[in-house]
Amino acid sequence: MINIFSVLFTVLTCLSATGCDSDNATVPEEPVKKMVYELPEGWEWMDEGQDSAILNEPTKDNAAGFVKLDPNGTSEGTTSDAKKLVQKEYHEGDCIQLENECVPEEFVTLQSGEYEIFAFMQPIQYWADSSWMSTFSFEKNGRVYSMIMYDRIDLYPEVLDTIVQSIEFK
Repeated sequence: MINIFSVLFTVLTCLSATGCDSDNATVPEEPVKKMVYELPEGWEWMDEGQDSAILNEPTKDNAAGFVKLDPNGTSEGTTSDAKKLVQKEYHEGDCIQLENECVPEEFVTLQSGEYEIFAFMQPIQYWADSSWMSTFSFEKNGRVYSMIMYDRIDLYPEVLDTIVQSIEFK
């Protein structure tokens, strides 16, 4: 009789909880964490999830009518990991053929307060015009954050400062 009550209690516990593991114990759902950051002045969210942002002004080279910023992932890591993440995309000496010239890719290290930001910038073809795309990453509080900006990130120090100083993983 005790076994029946024990089984019934376990079944009811599993049915009322968010799930059960193989031992029929309850397993609480983990909240989904993501990058959260403040937007620089003039920027707005493109989506309900507040992941991608847009600046409704032309890129610095006027190739596009807006600048877009996308999250590119986050993981635990160090400043060295942040640098390696960007360096693996960069191939020194490579260039992208645009119109009549071959424009080289660039790797730069930028500074925002105490944080180093590593950026790989490459020219891209945007419809008929050429422009830039930047993949950048940095470490803050034991996490590496990676983002993509559709323009040269080195031309937007105020954007870097706002994002780097405000970003959290929650």
